[in-house]
Amino acid sequence: MQPTSQGVLLLLILVLFFTAAGFAIAYASAKDEGKASKDQRDSLVGVARVTQDVLVDIRAAWAALPATEEEGGDLVELGREVSACLPALFRNLGGAASFQHRKLTAQDFAAAGIQEQFTRIDKLLPAKGGGDLPTLWATRRFVDLVAMLRSVQLMCSRHRQTMREQSQRVEGNPLLALLRDKAPAPALVDEVKLQQRQTAIATGREDPDAESGLQALQAVVDVLCYRRDQLKKPLTLGVLVRAIGGGMEQIYRECTADAEGPGGQWRPEYKALRQYIESLPGWDGRLPFNPVTRATHNAYANSVLRVLLQVA
Repeated sequence: MQPTSQGVLLLLILVLFFTAAGFAIAYASAKDEGKASKDQRDSLVGVARVTQDVLVDIRAAWAALPATEEEGGDLVELGREVSACLPALFRNLGGAASFQHRKLTAQDFAAAGIQEQFTRIDKLLPAKGGGDLPTLWATRRFVDLVAMLRSVQLMCSRHRQTMREQSQRVEGNPLLALLRDKAPAPALVDEVKLQQRQTAIATGREDPDAESGLQALQAVVDVLCYRRDQLKKPLTLGVLVRAIGGGMEQIYRECTADAEGPGGQWRPEYKALRQYIESLPGWDGRLPFNPVTRATHNAYANSVLRVLLQVA
């Protein structure tokens, strides 16, 4: 019986040995996996911190850009608002593993404390010529917001290139120079009047509607210069031609709507337009213009358009 007892004891010792060895191997493996997980977690935390810093730098870079007509105006404002959202959204949603793959809602923006940016981005999106911006905003994943910045940057670059090309095409006409230098309304009207007079001398024909045309021009330029200086609207030769031509009725509608707002007063810059329209034959106070009013304005406007189209 003794040899048998020794064999059982030996077997028990072997079992204990291999069990201990298995536990040791499992412990070593678990320790290595734990260290690897900790290293990976630390690495991810480091990446998150770097990403947060990069997003803050992007926001600061957009904030430093001048929102001028030459730089793209509303596009720069759009880039500012989008870039201002990124750090807050990343910080607020960084714990969610799948946040970069889902559409961000107004509630996500509100939770990150940037509800105002959400509203302003909606208003700043170009109605036309916005490229893929409306689509990216409609999808609105985090990566789409970053893509919006790339699109805005590209559009701003194209805008600056177009502005440079237009500037290079200017051939020295004083009116173009005045428009480019954002001259006040009286200077623009005086220049058109001078060129109108020069054309009359060169052709030997006086335009009977010249004075009335200048009155129409004064009315329109007052409005456009106010919008340029106060509302950052562009005032180019093309804008002026459209306004004095077929755009007069639309401008009058907009000025009337503005006067019917809080306060109910016509702006001083709009009063010349009101006086001009109300002086036209056939004016009955209703929109759209009746045929007599429209035909009279077109006759007056032609005397100015002939000068403006020669400049173009």
